[in-house]
Amino acid sequence: MSNPPHEQPSADGRRLRVLLIDDDELVLRATARMLRRELDVVTAISSDSALALFSDGQEFDVVIADLSLPGLSGVGLLERARRDWPMACGRLGVLSGREPTAEERRRLLALDASVLLLEKPIPKGELLRCLQLAPRAA
Repeated sequence: MSNPPHEQPSADGRRLRVLLIDDDELVLRATARMLRRELDVVTAISSDSALALFSDGQEFDVVIADLSLPGLSGVGLLERARRDWPMACGRLGVLSGREPTAEERRRLLALDASVLLLEKPIPKGELLRCLQLAPRAA
């Protein structure tokens, strides 16, 4: 039995589970709404709330953070998640309205050579293509 065309399965046949982190609630809600039909989307409004999800034992196929989060930046969040909960976060990425600095890019690539560097605004089709090609990290 095949999945309906609107569902994006993971390698094991279940829907991809994606964590979106953005401090702009309107952007966060709009992005989540755009993806919910195809993916299992969980949202966090801050680095602290995202870290709490990992601390609670939740796992994600893809973790996408805004670069410019207050407090612990998006890069810092992804570094901490990968260090403290390596099995809980699959592919990593950032979605931002600005280019990563050279230092941010270096730190991101040190975490994951295939890190997703996505620019806001991003069309739904392009975002889905990026996410559906995101294999869970081993």
